[in-house]
Amino acid sequence: MVKIPEKSPDWQKIVKSNFKTILEFDKVPEIQSLIEKSDRQYYYWDKVRSQPLSKDIDKEKVWAFIRFRRSMNSISAPICDVNNKPFTFWLTDDIQKKLHLIDQSTGGNLALWDPGNDKKASAKYMISSLMEEAITSSQIEGAVATIKEAKKMLLEKRKPRNISEKMIFNNFVTMQSIKKFLRNDLSTELLLELHVSVTKDTLDERKDEGRFRLPEDKVTVSTNYGEVLFTPPSAEEIQKRLEPLINFANDVDTKPFIHPVVKAIILHFWLAYIHPFTDGNGRMARTLFYWYMLKNEYWLFEYTSISKTILKRTTKYANAYLYSEHDGNDLTYFIHFHLDVIMDAVEDLKNHIQEEREKKQRALAEIAEYPDLNIRQTRIIQHIMSHPHDILTIKTHQNINNVAYQTARTDLLKLEESGWLKSMKKGKTFYFVPTDNMWENPKKKPNNL
Repeated sequence: MVKIPEKSPDWQKIVKSNFKTILEFDKVPEIQSLIEKSDRQYYYWDKVRSQPLSKDIDKEKVWAFIRFRRSMNSISAPICDVNNKPFTFWLTDDIQKKLHLIDQSTGGNLALWDPGNDKKASAKYMISSLMEEAITSSQIEGAVATIKEAKKMLLEKRKPRNISEKMIFNNFVTMQSIKKFLRNDLSTELLLELHVSVTKDTLDERKDEGRFRLPEDKVTVSTNYGEVLFTPPSAEEIQKRLEPLINFANDVDTKPFIHPVVKAIILHFWLAYIHPFTDGNGRMARTLFYWYMLKNEYWLFEYTSISKTILKRTTKYANAYLYSEHDGNDLTYFIHFHLDVIMDAVEDLKNHIQEEREKKQRALAEIAEYPDLNIRQTRIIQHIMSHPHDILTIKTHQNINNVAYQTARTDLLKLEESGWLKSMKKGKTFYFVPTDNMWENPKKKPNNL
């Protein structure tokens, strides 16, 4: 459950009153061990307070020492809070290690991980990732469509039936369009254009699409129980606050150097903090993150969904914002969380590629005895072997393989005639599923083959 973080002790006051004592903490093994763990996991006060320490150790003083160290190592970000106090961040050793691993893993294309993949396989990974991102980013914001139904809608290019499906469809279209904006500088016009794309036909008021909120728009971020977690800067300040964000995104001032991944994460936080729209701010913030990552040639993010990972830890996502806002504007909480999300998303992609490679090898071995299958039919059988519960239609086969409708229809009907598939009709649509005896003996040829 998300709630306002527990107020932390005034570390500056504690340090001022106990400076010599606190400096000695660096020599206490028990405290040093906690500090090292706190640096790696970037603890907030509530986590420090709950650590098992000797009774003679004052945890408030330990917290003051931790915060003092963080303050001494931090640098200012160009983003300011509602009181015009700057946010800061510290690139801990753990953060720098993760940035190095991300640079190694995501700067190239998919061939680095899957040398045997072809262009169609890469396109399949990309479409799958775009779908995952579109669906889960919408689910974070309240969309209730299931992943299975949403994927079916997108694959069949069916019109959305409700607001949730429309949110997902809009996200999918927007994610597909990002690449065409990579040579563009960020601008107010581009932000508004992307907002129209993300929110089209999903807001309570159509007039809110592609415009910044007005003073009369009372926008806050609240829990399901009505507790206000965050009140964004006033509507009158939006244009003024967006100007430095846009300059930051366009690398107008490159000093001091900030790692591109850290900049993308800061942009994610920054847009959400300004909260310039009446709705769709979270989706826009994640879209801006992707735009900046791809613009800086982290191409593997074409195949990686961060929202899928965020959806599994929405409370931690919210807390990353709240800790940053409530602990002296320390952006490190959000950067630390976001890097963990990226690492997990990249690992998910790596595992998915390995699983697909193994499935493909097994499927190829099992269908090698059937030379009468064309390449597309072979892929269909491979897919069915890997995903036996999936349902195929002529339209999905047509869209996935980019072939004419008649070609897709012929492929599926011949597989039905040969005994691989059976069809059923629902409304005007034919659905194709594996035959009941297809799996009894994979070495035994189906009918007529």
